[in-house]
Amino acid sequence: MKAPAKVTIVLVVLMMLSSAAPLLAAGGTGDGSAGESRENGGPLDAGDAMVEYAILTSFSFVSQFERLAQWKTEKGMYAKVYATDWVTNNYPGPDSRAQYHNFLRDLYNHTGGNLKYLLIGGDNEIVRSREIWTGDKGWEFSGPYAFSDHYYAGLDHDWDANGNGKYGEVLDLLWEPDWDAEISVGRAPVSNVQEASDVVDKFLAYEKDPEIGDWMRQAVMVSSVMNPPNTNATIWDDPSHIYNWWEDNAWESIQRTLPYIPPHMDRHIIYDYNQIEGGNYTVANDTMNQTSYNAAMSMGSSIFVSVTHGYIPSGNGLPHYAGNGIGYNWSRAFYYDDIPNLKNGNQTPFVYFSSCFVGNFTEIDDTNYERLLTQRYGGAIGFIAPSELTYRGEEIPGESDGNWWMSENFWKYLLVNRSRPGDAFYQMIRDYEPHIRSVNGTPSHPFFQQNHAAYNLIGDPEIPIWLDIPKQMTVVMPDEIFDLEYDVEVRVMEGAIPVEGARVCFKGEDFYAYADTDGDGWAVLHISPGLAGQSVTVTVTADQYLHDQQIIGVAPAPAELEVVARTIRAATDIPQAGVATTLSAEIRNIGHSDALSFSVQFYDGGPAQGGTPIGDPVDVPGLPADKAATLQTDWDSPTAGWHNIFVLADSEFEIEEVLEDNNWGSALVYVSAMNAKAASIGVAGAGGDTALPFGDEAEIAVTVEATGTEAVPPTTVRLYLGDPAAGGLPVGSDRTTSTIPAGGDSVVTFMYTPAQVGNFRLFAVIDPDGQLKEFDTTDNQIDLAIFVGHPPIWSPIMEVQMVEDNTKRLELNRYLTDYDNDIVDIEVTVYSVSTNRVTLTVEGLVLVIDPDKNWFGDFEVELQADDGNFRSLVGFSVHVEARNDAPIFNNTEEPPIHLLEGEGWYYVFDVYDPDGDEVFLTDNSELFDVTIDGIIDFTPSYFAIRYSPIHVFRVIATDGIAQSYFPMTLEFELVNTAPEMRLPEQLFAVEGQAFAFQVQAWDREDDPLTFTDDSDMFDIIPTTGQIMFTPTNNMVGKHNVTITVSDGEFEVNGSVEFYIYEAAVEQRDLVNTGWAVLAGQTALLIIGAIFLTVLIIRKRKKRADSEDVED
Repeated sequence: MKAPAKVTIVLVVLMMLSSAAPLLAAGGTGDGSAGESRENGGPLDAGDAMVEYAILTSFSFVSQFERLAQWKTEKGMYAKVYATDWVTNNYPGPDSRAQYHNFLRDLYNHTGGNLKYLLIGGDNEIVRSREIWTGDKGWEFSGPYAFSDHYYAGLDHDWDANGNGKYGEVLDLLWEPDWDAEISVGRAPVSNVQEASDVVDKFLAYEKDPEIGDWMRQAVMVSSVMNPPNTNATIWDDPSHIYNWWEDNAWESIQRTLPYIPPHMDRHIIYDYNQIEGGNYTVANDTMNQTSYNAAMSMGSSIFVSVTHGYIPSGNGLPHYAGNGIGYNWSRAFYYDDIPNLKNGNQTPFVYFSSCFVGNFTEIDDTNYERLLTQRYGGAIGFIAPSELTYRGEEIPGESDGNWWMSENFWKYLLVNRSRPGDAFYQMIRDYEPHIRSVNGTPSHPFFQQNHAAYNLIGDPEIPIWLDIPKQMTVVMPDEIFDLEYDVEVRVMEGAIPVEGARVCFKGEDFYAYADTDGDGWAVLHISPGLAGQSVTVTVTADQYLHDQQIIGVAPAPAELEVVARTIRAATDIPQAGVATTLSAEIRNIGHSDALSFSVQFYDGGPAQGGTPIGDPVDVPGLPADKAATLQTDWDSPTAGWHNIFVLADSEFEIEEVLEDNNWGSALVYVSAMNAKAASIGVAGAGGDTALPFGDEAEIAVTVEATGTEAVPPTTVRLYLGDPAAGGLPVGSDRTTSTIPAGGDSVVTFMYTPAQVGNFRLFAVIDPDGQLKEFDTTDNQIDLAIFVGHPPIWSPIMEVQMVEDNTKRLELNRYLTDYDNDIVDIEVTVYSVSTNRVTLTVEGLVLVIDPDKNWFGDFEVELQADDGNFRSLVGFSVHVEARNDAPIFNNTEEPPIHLLEGEGWYYVFDVYDPDGDEVFLTDNSELFDVTIDGIIDFTPSYFAIRYSPIHVFRVIATDGIAQSYFPMTLEFELVNTAPEMRLPEQLFAVEGQAFAFQVQAWDREDDPLTFTDDSDMFDIIPTTGQIMFTPTNNMVGKHNVTITVSDGEFEVNGSVEFYIYEAAVEQRDLVNTGWAVLAGQTALLIIGAIFLTVLIIRKRKKRADSEDVED
């Protein structure tokens, strides 16, 4: 009997060849083989259709790279070497680069899109790189082009749609670059045969015969600052080099990369500065320098993450910061001429340099990092680096869209997805443009085009990177195979653990086939050797395993039945105890003859060990050669536990077979009465709120229920950020439930600190490693949608000082920051206040504080800021300082107050002091004084009010500290008085002589006066009061004359005795009488004038005295 075999067919690649797999397209016009001309004009044949890995190199280096192609083919990656002159002789194009590109497009199409990798075997002078037009970036030391091997990866079109020779232009209506790479491209920049030999030896030694050691689980991470870390807007030596925390320390990129490093790997981190915020840099804490960098490279490691500046424009190496934190000083950290002195031998890492120019392989003198690969011992197994200046892209906090993002995402694809370097690199490039759009960038901008183009992979794009000490596999396969077409089963194990995803490759003289192992470690290869007696190389490779290679022979083919053991299964992966199920198995006739009738029996347990038959034998009437039949039987009420199901074909041994030991097969089937269900997931204590603050630790609770009839033992629960099936990352360490009785539940909690802003899903997976044997695994996963953002941030609010009986407006925008929202969209409310004597009102982002009238004291306030997702509180104190209150007038009279001359005015002021202080009253009036009791008693006199009919004044009330005022206006009205007149008692006149006399009269109010008389002798002039006439003889005698003066309202009368003398008498006694009379009249006139003068002087003096008082 043969060893049991399994039967489900996995992917098989089979090509029948007339000779060994072709590895070279020779120079000249070809090797004479029949080939069809493809769309680009090149002759490719059936062997080219199998190519997955192409090597393009100079004819001088072909023999060296054939060794690499041989290994790639043996391990199941069909490879072929193409000489550059063969390509240029067979493909058109304006230059050699376009000819290479046309050839690759033809080869890709010829393989049906199965071409995956291209290794360029030569430096730039051997196989030229294309200068991709990236546009004017406005950068010193950088032109509009970047040398880029991406040209050979993008095969959709020729990159020059307008035919102007500028490859990769981006114009308004033109998009020439093809960043969605169809293949992954790497370059071995060798310049001579020795370098080619060394590089191939390096690749083969790394992959086939690695130096085993702890270096395989070592990750080195290096970061530099981009500007002096202690500078700011006020502290700097050079204002063009101010440190911005969000963009000037690559340590931030290292922190974002760390979650992608496998947990088992050791981390060796060196840096200029290990803080994001600036200001704390010291030389003592700076671990990055030339010694530490070279030591890190020489120590040997699996991967090397380097995010630093690069020397511009030489690309000779990278610097480290060498200043005091403020000065812009740099010194070399790792230079191209350090490479020959590296001591890491075969312990070579894969490196990603996020440093400008250091990957410029186009230099003739090779004064860049390509020597890391081209020297045989030491250096690196490969690296990614830019050939030009690149854009860092950290200009907006929280948004990364430049070369740091590229580095971080390359490592994510390499380490989390376990991609090959080329696949990780080009997947990152494919994702870069959508990412730029996602952060509102413009992909056509020259900065982003430059980043796309400038980075190149130096090394083998397909080489698997050692991330751990490799494990040893055990390969179970036939000792020989037969010369007929059939499926060969190979099982790959690590001890008792199946190895999934291992590549098993059979390479014979006339056939080639490979397949990958499934979850049970089985690979099924469909082979058809045509020649018995030939040797077959069987190579098995798997990620993080040492390869296995054996030689087996081809024997003549028998006819036989085969139970395909791997097809023995129940209708469900794990049947439920007590529930009927169906068992099935596939039987194949892999011989050259038909099998006659036979029977097949299923057993629970080995027949030789007393296994119990399951159901009746299943009769098969016959099975033709190279045919298969799937047989079934019912299994009623299986019991819980493991069952070894055996299937025996031709149990009566009625069919003659050469290999009868394949007539039986077995498989373990577990029957379960247990089931663990992910019942719920939520944020503990959040009341259903799934908005989580950025950087704040949150507790995630997961409930697991036992829904079967058996208890669930302590079980692992793993939390992922993102769908684990799509590359989600574990959050923290695994949790373990308690033993859960049937029908019970257990709650586990995870502490999760969000490190990125956005919408995410957390996935809780029960039993992620498949340790439980449960009958239903479809309910083992549950997820929770969360939003991560920044809560509003309050700056401290110092104690608010204000004064009694005042309102305070506090501008809150000075204290609020929100990284996700405009602060005008934040709602601020009063969360609490410690007193009811204050009214608080929020007007937008202004807090209005309005204490009660006359209240003072201290109180506490809490404000809440709500941005729609998060709320945050800030508390502060308010001190209302007591202030003395001025006295208050209760009087309500409104001006003016009307007073008549001579009318008494009595007014009382009603004043009180809110503080109970004694009140003192004064005034600023010059007409009167207010009494201490607040009384004004005033009678306006003519002399007091005659010059101003309005009197404005105020009364001042004071408590000795504060004072208040009560303004008043008095409006006076003068009383009209009668005019005054002065007359002599007697007047004298002489007959025949002219007489004149001026009546003296005046009016206090200066009203116009009118004069009248009752005399028949004369008429007084009404307006002036002059008497002028010449007496006649009939007037001689004494006359009593009344003179009246009027101001229009009042009249005043005066009487005078008027004596008229005869002229004769006067003439007769002129000396004795006339002159005496005349003298007497003259004396009277003089006396009257003197009296009038004195009266006027006295009147003016009184007026002056009154004016002095008013002033």
